[in-house]
Amino acid sequence: MEFPDTFTRIRPGRVPDEMNPRRTVRSWDAGTQEITLAGFLDSESPGEQPSATRSELVTTAVLYLADTRADVRRGDRITDGARTWDVQGFPAAPRNPFTGWQPYKVVNLQEVRG
Repeated sequence: MEFPDTFTRIRPGRVPDEMNPRRTVRSWDAGTQEITLAGFLDSESPGEQPSATRSELVTTAVLYLADTRADVRRGDRITDGARTWDVQGFPAAPRNPFTGWQPYKVVNLQEVRG
C-alpha cells in the first residue's frame, strides 16, 4: 500500500504538577517533541455549530500510517504544515486474524475552529 504524504506528530513536553511536584503533566508551553510520519489522510464531513455568539467548525479525519508501530498517542497533534488536528481516542493497528498481517495504523483526528 502506498502512503504518499508526510505528516508531523507533535507531542507536548512535561512539567512538574503544581499540586504534586513528584508527578509530571503535559504542557504545550514546555516545548514539543516532533517526528515525521508517512501516511494517507481521509477527510470526513465538517460540522458547523453556529450560534448567536460563536461560529464553530468541527472537522474530523482519519489518518492511515504506514508504520504500525508509530509512536502516536491520544493527546498528540498531527500537522501537514497547513492544518493541525488533535488525536482523538487511541490509535490502533488492525490485525488479520488468520495471518497476523497489520497493513496500517489508524489515527482518528479532529480539528476545531471558532
